[in-house]
Amino acid sequence: HHLLDEIQRKDIDKYMEMCYDSIMQYPDQILEYEDISTKSKIGALDNIINHFEQKDMFEKCHKLKLIKEKIKC
Repeated sequence: HHLLDEIQRKDIDKYMEMCYDSIMQYPDQILEYEDISTKSKIGALDNIINHFEQKDMFEKCHKLKLIKEKIKC
């Protein structure tokens, strides 16, 4: 976890790309992961979505929003 913390601190763009890539590669895992509350999952996705909205990367936002909707169901 130390490496991820370091990347997050030094290069937030790279960190968010890594988060996005992981979510897109394994979308079912975020849906099925039970150690984190639904509210926390949605909050984390909102943070990533906000990051990509600021970068005008709306295709990524759309894909993340689709996963977010599945979590809410």
